[in-house]
Amino acid sequence: MKIVLLFLAISFLTSSCVKVEKTYSNIVQKHIPDSCITISLEKKELPIDLIYPTDIQVVDTFLLVSQHHNENIIQAYSTLSLKHLGGFLKKGSGPNEVMAFGLIAQSYTEFGNSKLIIQSYPNYLGILNIKQSIESGRAVFDKQYKFETILGKDLFGASHSVYVLDSVNLMMTKDPLRSGVKNDNNFFWEFYNSEKDVVTRQLKYENFPFMDSFLKESYRSLKPDRSKVALFYRFFDMVSIADLKSGKVVQVIPSGKSIDPNKVRDINLRCLYYKMGKCTNDYIFGLYAGGLSVLKEDDPMSNKNCSLRIYNWHGDLLYNYQFENNIRMFTVDESQSFMYVVTDSDAIIRYDLNNISM
Repeated sequence: MKIVLLFLAISFLTSSCVKVEKTYSNIVQKHIPDSCITISLEKKELPIDLIYPTDIQVVDTFLLVSQHHNENIIQAYSTLSLKHLGGFLKKGSGPNEVMAFGLIAQSYTEFGNSKLIIQSYPNYLGILNIKQSIESGRAVFDKQYKFETILGKDLFGASHSVYVLDSVNLMMTKDPLRSGVKNDNNFFWEFYNSEKDVVTRQLKYENFPFMDSFLKESYRSLKPDRSKVALFYRFFDMVSIADLKSGKVVQVIPSGKSIDPNKVRDINLRCLYYKMGKCTNDYIFGLYAGGLSVLKEDDPMSNKNCSLRIYNWHGDLLYNYQFENNIRMFTVDESQSFMYVVTDSDAIIRYDLNNISM
């Protein structure tokens, strides 16, 4: 079903000439200038030699590097000394092991305890205690959600990333096809009360016309205070900001550009924009490929580098940093104002972010 977008122009004058347009229900577009302050960052390559890291996280003073091909998937290092602290989380069907395990979508520190949210489909969603896992050399969970009810199993099975909002309430990223939704393949969130076994509400965060799901691929990052989510679209030059309380979604698009599904459907016109993204309570960080043709994505001569785009939570583009290497992934240490990146050559580099106000 084609969704007809009704555009209601809401114009106002600011020094940056930002234009906001209402597009659909709770979703609005904000067009911003495609220019900002270019910053320089001091960097240091770290003496951590790992073969093909697949994920990287910082939680408190722990630098966690995943290697999905290893027996112990997660290797832990101190951000203070860079000393290797140990490894944990094994693949398997045991009670504290993981079967299908992707990227880590959420981490946080609570009451002095550093935690990771581990999704092991189809068995459980777990809150992993990092310190206890390092000390014991195995995964130690403070809590596991087993989804033993019919509704719980259906919801978890049809979800992508799942977020813990508090000890009871979960937010599930729902695939419409796997959820049985017809004639609309826009992804949405369902808020699930695990104690009462009930869905309390839904929030649709995108409004694309019908297209293959992979063309709408996005990387989602939950704000540490759990009030908002930033979404980074792979094939659209767009970052979305969703307010979980109000339900309002702002699609941030560079001025002069539009969301053109026809260009994305045509592989000869399709371009790569955001590889991934992270956020802190103050900033949104997007790993930006700059509109590289997908036909050249695997060409080392064309795909040489990328940049870091830094937004505030109002959707204003504040800073840009041009990397000298091609970056596969990164994470941000808000407390110490560092960014850790993994390059295409598997080097781990730490950047000093004190040039921006963290």
